[in-house]
Amino acid sequence: MESMDWGRQRFVLGGIMSRVCEVQLKRNSGRRMKRHPALVPLSREHHTGLVMAQRLILGRSTNPRSPWPSEVHGQADRLLRFFQEELQPHFDFEETELFARLLEWPTEAALPWQPLLQDLVRDHAVMRAMINELSIGREAGLPDRLRAFGERLRAHIHSEERELFQRIQTECSTEQLTELTQIVAAYAATPGPSCEL
Repeated sequence: MESMDWGRQRFVLGGIMSRVCEVQLKRNSGRRMKRHPALVPLSREHHTGLVMAQRLILGRSTNPRSPWPSEVHGQADRLLRFFQEELQPHFDFEETELFARLLEWPTEAALPWQPLLQDLVRDHAVMRAMINELSIGREAGLPDRLRAFGERLRAHIHSEERELFQRIQTECSTEQLTELTQIVAAYAATPGPSCEL
């Protein structure tokens, strides 16, 4: 199995509306994925989600200075807070604003948006159910459930970055991308709590 280095990510940003956001995800082809400015704030949130996923999968932080708890109950509490403050608003924005617009807009693409978006919404529902299970405080298999959530979150983010965002950039018109820039910027400017990883 090929080794993938997901930790090497570089953002070239001159502000929220910068012209170029390069995210190097070392993949089989070694290509760089350039993000349209409309998607940069969402990609930043995805990066934070990948950090959380990695910590859940490993059961620890790779950063020795991180305040990440070593005890599994502390990790579960941190995940619950992260979900409430970061992931839930992100999922809600995607479902009510981003996905809804993609379904409304005409496209000349060979593939309709609906199957991909249904899969992503299904992922959101599964992750919400996993969080509900964690929140009721069942002790059985807690480390495995945290790892499973991390793996699900990582796979979901990779689908959005590699499939959804790539399609948005190639299939949406200039006018649609301009509209996306406005709605994502409004979402990103909404003040809200920031959860410490």
